[in-house]
Amino acid sequence: MTPRKKCEYLRTCFSPAESGAVRAAAGARGVSVSQHLRELALGQCATDIRKATETQRLAEGAAEAQRQEIAEKAAALVVAMVAPRLYEIALLVRELAAERNAQVMARVGAQVKAKYPSASGGLA
Repeated sequence: MTPRKKCEYLRTCFSPAESGAVRAAAGARGVSVSQHLRELALGQCATDIRKATETQRLAEGAAEAQRQEIAEKAAALVVAMVAPRLYEIALLVRELAAERNAQVMARVGAQVKAKYPSASGGLA
């Protein structure tokens, strides 16, 4: 593909502030002032801006998906770390409750036996 020949000149006037803004915009895009103005005039710059915006939107979506995945993995890790300890605590509480119940039953049995020696039957 041969480069197109540029042999026509168009003159336009800018204020110093406008000229500075045009130069800065061209520099930000990494193109010459001529190319920047040419693309603006021919509508190619809008396509570049749309592509950049779409790329940024996709990158933000990917970052959000990655944050969500990390949050889900962290939650699963917390559950994996905490669940066994909670189960162990529940077993200890159940054991303590059973022990406490046995102590209470022994006391009640002793009191019944002391008060009603003949009726103590199966209580021990």
